[in-house]
Amino acid sequence: MLLLTVTSSSNAAQTVVRGRPSHAPGTVPPVTRNSAVTPLTVRKQELTEADLAFGEAQLRKLLDDRPAMKGYAFPGDPVWTKAVRGLAGETCGYRVSWNTHDLDKPLIYASDHAFPHPPDYKAYVRIRAAGPDGPYDGEYLWSCLFFELFNLANHNGFNAIYDKSLTGTVSKKEWLTENTKLEFLAMQKMIVFYRGIWLPAMKIRGIESDSSYWKNGEKETYEEWISQYTDEGYYPYDYWGKYYDDSIVPYLEKLKNWKKHHKQ
Repeated sequence: MLLLTVTSSSNAAQTVVRGRPSHAPGTVPPVTRNSAVTPLTVRKQELTEADLAFGEAQLRKLLDDRPAMKGYAFPGDPVWTKAVRGLAGETCGYRVSWNTHDLDKPLIYASDHAFPHPPDYKAYVRIRAAGPDGPYDGEYLWSCLFFELFNLANHNGFNAIYDKSLTGTVSKKEWLTENTKLEFLAMQKMIVFYRGIWLPAMKIRGIESDSSYWKNGEKETYEEWISQYTDEGYYPYDYWGKYYDDSIVPYLEKLKNWKKHHKQ
């Protein structure tokens, strides 16, 4: 996911996450004696020919569904190869599918992902073709794809803070901080990719690039970056904060009641 600048009443330029990853499982686990999420097994083997064929097929499906992305990368070039390898599993250790379903989030979010977790370890990316102001252009959609792939590399970190939150030892502030730190890390990787691979490739093709899509020139430290987000109607409160309030807190309350009941 990337970041979209919108105007809000309390901030002249409020930057919000364009695509929120669906990091945690869709619902919190049922209250049981063993309610913790099973630790993720990290796959370490090299990509196989079958993995690469899968990645290639997924990228071609994505381009067919989002034709605005065509013309920026071609088989064998650095951008195409990076995308194929990311979808093949290089980024997070598991194959990543292209998912055609719409995002279950407000229109300001352009893309998201689901990270691999037990029992099936299935991961995917989703990217909207259009937002509140109309269709997105191709470069913007490419930036969404690469942000999601880089963010998938943080899946163990997202899993760890989610797991810990189910023990009742994570405050809402800590939840927001730990999750946004991981997203800032993905953004930094995206900037490196933009400068080292994307921009040179576009110059060779004579394509003018919009660096704002890639957050090139964004704040260099997490503290500077997160200080921009002060409106609680936007990122990270409208996703991470809402998830904590709507899913984590009710789960902990049910767990508390379950423990109380079974002590009697």
